[in-house]
Amino acid sequence: MEIKTSTTNNKLDSKKKSSSNIEHLETFIIVWLDSNINKNQLLQKLLHQYITYVVTFNDLKLCEQWLKTRLTNEKILFIVSGALGRKTIPNIHQLHPIVAIYVFCLHPEYHTIWTRNYSKIHGIISESNILLQQISNDLIYLENIENLKTIKIFTDYHRRTRIVDPEIASFLWYQFFLEILLSTSCLHSSPSSIELNEILRRYSLNDGECLDLIEEFEQTYDKQQAIIWLINNTILTRVLNKAIREENISMLFYLRFFLIDIYNQLRDHQLDSAHVYQRQLMTLENIENIKINSNQYLIFNGFLITSINKPAEFLLSDINDNQYQTVLIEIDAKNRKGSIPFASIQQMTNTNNDSDILFMCGAIFKIISFTNNYNSTWTLQLSLVSDRDLNILLDRKQKFQQSKDLFMIVDLLDHCNQQDKANIYCQHLLQQLSSDHVLIPHLKKRLHMDAKILPGIALQ
Repeated sequence: MEIKTSTTNNKLDSKKKSSSNIEHLETFIIVWLDSNINKNQLLQKLLHQYITYVVTFNDLKLCEQWLKTRLTNEKILFIVSGALGRKTIPNIHQLHPIVAIYVFCLHPEYHTIWTRNYSKIHGIISESNILLQQISNDLIYLENIENLKTIKIFTDYHRRTRIVDPEIASFLWYQFFLEILLSTSCLHSSPSSIELNEILRRYSLNDGECLDLIEEFEQTYDKQQAIIWLINNTILTRVLNKAIREENISMLFYLRFFLIDIYNQLRDHQLDSAHVYQRQLMTLENIENIKINSNQYLIFNGFLITSINKPAEFLLSDINDNQYQTVLIEIDAKNRKGSIPFASIQQMTNTNNDSDILFMCGAIFKIISFTNNYNSTWTLQLSLVSDRDLNILLDRKQKFQQSKDLFMIVDLLDHCNQQDKANIYCQHLLQQLSSDHVLIPHLKKRLHMDAKILPGIALQ
């Protein structure tokens, strides 16, 4: 998407309105300001390999206006020429959505002094390949931080009670939601990528490079290759990661086909056991919460890619302002009834990747030990558990498997004050269930609908 100096404010507004509901399908956005932006078509194409949503400007004021209207939960990588960077960075550096700035110019030596005042500048770069490599490296670090949103602590202090408090409800609803999405018996409609394709096309705003990526997915996606689409930085992976991090019920429904394909591949290649590692950045607050909840449980709502080898340390220069510390996660996993599947990526993809092990989203681990090493590093030992190890989860799952009560999710979401999510879930069930399903009257009553009207599904 390009916004030129000749573009009027009305055109900018129309773009914003047309993308207002679906603009945030990915965690990160690239914004590029350069008066000669049209001379960088090849680099723009290459940037789409890392982030689908690339916004370009050749007008400084229009760019600043756009940046200052962004939501605080957006994450922007900002590329700017040297001359325009000197003018605009003092005005936009403090904006919360901007997480990294790259000064891309012909003569880096002209900009080494003034740029020292701005901590978000990650490089003064003159070569395209170096810029792409820097962005790639930064995204590994930034994605690691974003993954913190998917890691949650669950305290099993409720062994002798069946009372469901908000903490338990928050844990249970997501576990049951994943089970419903992965089930072939709970929902009557077959999982399909058709609706997702339509959403992605709207998301592209007719941008040629985006449409090429979407068409590649439409033409080449094969359910037997789902793991390859997941582990590579594809548009499908980026949208899925965003949906999981935000527990976006609508997008997870649209991605149901992908989740099922991944689950089936993992199940078909299930390992008996694995001893693996992952390195995760955590805040001091995260670390303290784990310390005070020893012998409790960590829930990984997202997919977990681990290695049988200890991964390399993060560079100290990557860890900004001592806000994060490095945690080496060491996992002992055994295949047990009721535990999520995990498998070797090499066996599933026939690649040379002989060390990585993938765990299905929603994995539950028991905290075995958490020790401080040195130089702000920690070791966290975890053991994969089964739902049979948590009484409250086992009790509820047994009831669900007997009753197939899809409305249980609504009750749990209401219990943790997430009524909007509950209503969105109801809307999707109306489309997924047959018209004579016993829940249809209850869903319509919940949504205060006329019995003859079914709603369109709106994105969160």
